[in-house]
Amino acid sequence: MKINEGYVSKISIFKPAPEDIIMPRGLQNLWWNDDPSKAFKFVPAAVGPILTFIMVEDEGEGEFYLVFDNDVQKFTFEEWIAEGDGLASLSEKVSEKLQIDRELALDALKYVDAMLSDEAEDLDEGPFDYRWLDSVTGFNDFNSGLGHPENRLHIRVKSPQWSGGDAKEVEIAGSDVIFEFISGNQDGIRMGVAISHAQAT
Repeated sequence: MKINEGYVSKISIFKPAPEDIIMPRGLQNLWWNDDPSKAFKFVPAAVGPILTFIMVEDEGEGEFYLVFDNDVQKFTFEEWIAEGDGLASLSEKVSEKLQIDRELALDALKYVDAMLSDEAEDLDEGPFDYRWLDSVTGFNDFNSGLGHPENRLHIRVKSPQWSGGDAKEVEIAGSDVIFEFISGNQDGIRMGVAISHAQAT
């Protein structure tokens, strides 16, 4: 399947274990890695559970696709926010994989949507603290400013939309997403991170 005008966003949700929190440098390097389930050289892999999925927005058709756990789902915006569809159905999988309450999983997915939409009011009033990052040290500064809170849910969203990039041709082949990022910072994308107010239980 080819999409002529597409934006690809990579979303990761992480439930750090206490062992992860005491290594803030490891956390920031892990978050900067393209695949957060793997760590940079010399940095131990994370202990807590991590899940990553990809969202492909089709600018031309006003639709988008979620590639999650070797499965591809197609949504319109209305289906994505409707109770029982999109967000809500995915929250069950997030809850199971991260071993967290389903309400927190749904809050996290709603916050991902707010980050991708760059809705300032929803971001400021939501149940997470957030920051846009342009460098690898940004996460540690952010986490340190919050006091390195334990037992919290972390979100990372990487998207070219915030870097002023144009939509690109994207191909979805099975559960593989083939695309080319714009040139620039790192792989041409800007990163947003968030840490939950509530404990991840």
